[in-house]
Amino acid sequence: ETNARLILNAREFLNRLPPIHVLSPCPVLVEREGQLVQIVGYERESGILAAGEPIPDISLEEAQRLLNEMIADYCYTTPADSARHLASIITPALVLGGRAPVDLTEANESQSGKGFKNKITAAVYGMKLRTITQRRTGVGGIEESFSGALVDGAQLICFDNMKGKMDIPSLESFLTEDTFQARVPYSGDVEIDARRVVVMMTSNKAEITPDFANRSCITRIQKQPNSYTFQKYDEGNILEHVRANQPRYLAAVFAMITKWHSVGKPCTAETQHDFRRWAAVLDWIVQNLLRCPTLLDGHRETQRRMATPALNWLRDVALAVDRSGRTGEWLLTNQILDIIEENDLEIPGTQVATDLQDDATRRKVVRAIGTKLGGCFTDDQVTIDGMVIQRRKGKDDGGRDRNEYQFDQRGKKTVSPNGPEYSPNETPPSPKSPNNLTPFVSKRDEWGEPLKGSEPLREFRVDSGIAEEITVVEYVEDF
Repeated sequence: ETNARLILNAREFLNRLPPIHVLSPCPVLVEREGQLVQIVGYERESGILAAGEPIPDISLEEAQRLLNEMIADYCYTTPADSARHLASIITPALVLGGRAPVDLTEANESQSGKGFKNKITAAVYGMKLRTITQRRTGVGGIEESFSGALVDGAQLICFDNMKGKMDIPSLESFLTEDTFQARVPYSGDVEIDARRVVVMMTSNKAEITPDFANRSCITRIQKQPNSYTFQKYDEGNILEHVRANQPRYLAAVFAMITKWHSVGKPCTAETQHDFRRWAAVLDWIVQNLLRCPTLLDGHRETQRRMATPALNWLRDVALAVDRSGRTGEWLLTNQILDIIEENDLEIPGTQVATDLQDDATRRKVVRAIGTKLGGCFTDDQVTIDGMVIQRRKGKDDGGRDRNEYQFDQRGKKTVSPNGPEYSPNETPPSPKSPNNLTPFVSKRDEWGEPLKGSEPLREFRVDSGIAEEITVVEYVEDF
């Protein structure tokens, strides 16, 4: 022990120790003298120790195919959600260059593939996903589990299947500070470099704070019908296939980043997220290299809804109406109560379903539902996750005022992760020729389609669906 202490206090010995700043289970891209360099093994200059074999170069077309293959089995609420899914796969490779928001996946039903989505992302990087769940019993809570994962060196941490009200101040702080003091039982605080950790979360109906919403990138997915046939490979499902061919899928991510870097690390003018640098970079990549709509179309509305209890409740009601096959009908408040009761949702005004057998109690609950519904509308229409909810006023048989509500899926398009979206009766156009110019527009509707009268912001030449030459055009609108 004495000799060991002398050695550890010898300056020359300490100077000769190989510094390690980053431990990675896969090769890492770093920028050096204006060029991207792939680090494999140990490099003293950067202090990176990266396992694995060198990642091969692949074409941009092949990279696009591989990335779209990983998300092909998912159904999204809007095309922008598919763009956010692709962005979440690319983000870990960029996280050393800056902070990223929480990758929050929300599903309309259980068993929709939320956790599976995150496992695929982890498989691309040869990492293990560290999962944290809510504890109803036992010692320790979410914050303690999170600190423990950080101290253990986890790089991808997922808060899995969160429900109810989520208020974790330490996590909100972690997402914005460069360092974080992790606290674990029977040990002192451990300083963690917060910039090198990717945080994920999955939920069916979590209620988050406005601050947490602003620190999240929300991807909404929908459960595939029971008749849907998922991709099959020699290894099994897509997750097992990615694990078996991990270097090639990581090569697809590297190809996207290398192309973005080679054209000057461009950004869009995206300002609809608190993580502006991340949003501007990924927005450019998904639009120009993956043919996706704008990254954050409709995202502010989703953030607001997830941080507003009444709107979250209305989403649950809309999903219940859809499951009951009552979309498109004008429903009275007492009919909505029946649907709520059948689907075991929160019933305003009571916590005990048997109370509804009493007429007086039922009238009270109907009034409470009407009040809660009224608080969700600023005018007579609101859109939540693609469902258009309308309100109209009428009279009952006694001449008293009453409201009716319609939950409508009209205008909803089939969401394909492999390019532009089309209605079921539309025929997709033939691929563009290499000389065809596709304009970017300054305003789009909720499906990512150009709004009438929108002015072009920029153009790019399209070759086999991939933007190869970028020509920036003068901005025509003031952002």
